[in-house]
Amino acid sequence: MMRTKQSIILHLFLAFAGVPAMGAENEVKLGVTSAVRYNDNVTNVEKNKIDSFSFEIGPSLRYERTDAKYEAGAFYSPRYATYSESGRDDTSNHNLGIHADFRPSSRWNIGFRDTLSLEFDADRDFDDNPSDDTTGSEKQTLRNYLDGTVVYSVSQRTRLSTKVSYNLTDREDKDLSSHTQISGRVGANHALSARNTLGGGALARSQSITAGSDDNNGDSQNDYYGFFVYGEHRFSPLLMMSGSGGPTWLVSNRDGDGRGSETSLDYFASAELTAEIDRGSVAITYQRSSSDIASSASAFTIDEVAINADWGVTSLLVLSVNAEWNTRKAILKVLESNEINEVDQWRAAATASYRISPELLTHVTFDYLRQESKQADSNADKTDRYRVVMRFDYNINAFRF
Repeated sequence: MMRTKQSIILHLFLAFAGVPAMGAENEVKLGVTSAVRYNDNVTNVEKNKIDSFSFEIGPSLRYERTDAKYEAGAFYSPRYATYSESGRDDTSNHNLGIHADFRPSSRWNIGFRDTLSLEFDADRDFDDNPSDDTTGSEKQTLRNYLDGTVVYSVSQRTRLSTKVSYNLTDREDKDLSSHTQISGRVGANHALSARNTLGGGALARSQSITAGSDDNNGDSQNDYYGFFVYGEHRFSPLLMMSGSGGPTWLVSNRDGDGRGSETSLDYFASAELTAEIDRGSVAITYQRSSSDIASSASAFTIDEVAINADWGVTSLLVLSVNAEWNTRKAILKVLESNEINEVDQWRAAATASYRISPELLTHVTFDYLRQESKQADSNADKTDRYRVVMRFDYNINAFRF
């Protein structure tokens, strides 16, 4: 099965990279990335923490094509990592991506993106969940992220848009599962004035999870449908606020629990404040989603707050700061009492990027994650971990034709 997937990746890359020039400008870039990472809590547990250094290296090949009406490109980038902690397996992954933007006229803009990743002993060091790297058994994971967009400008003030996305995670392990999601969105917005824009549309999403083990009754199918409204206000050319929200309907099916199909009315809301500052930008976002499934006697609420900032200290040095807090609350309504299970998560990261030369860029990142789980009739479970990463990216323009 994996050989077939590798063949698909290879043929996609060769087919796309082999497009004739036809008078367009073509560029091939070669590069190599290396990184050293330290993680003080590989398995993300509260006690008996395991720390580890890792070293990662991999080449990259990138192709870019530019024409008057479209831009296109492809890249291939394998990565190999080894760990100082003897209980962890070495990891490798192969990343392939293609993209295209087509502008047949001043009114139309069509875009396409597809990224494939084939991982061997997938590195849980990048995840927030407990690690599986110490199991000693090889895991192979295929991930595919694909989306297509079409934007049509009816006039200078009115624009129609549609977007379709496909996400796949397929893990070849009997204890793990495959996850597939297809989503679509159609919308329209109209500029009421130079400062105010209103819009709205409809969305749909189908999400399926297939258990890796035959005796696991965890297969599920969730379908979401909804409508949304969108608003945007510019206080000045450098300061803007936007918000969106609306109702969604969830149709849930889960095998093995005897509940059958359930339907619930949900909602979501989000707001964002963005500001352009001298040589940088700041964005603050808030999101909330909620659902209440009566037949399963449960309710869920998710709140997220994030702050992102970038500042170009000089032409060679850029600083980035990211902070995020989210809480996921599940209320189980049983025996006339509500049992509340809650997970709070805090994350903070800072990155300094410095261009040593036109071809060589280095990044130093420090990030911290803290997670607290609160379950009914039990003490809170707290975990934390921090990581330090130093990465070097070297890229050259190999040739143009």
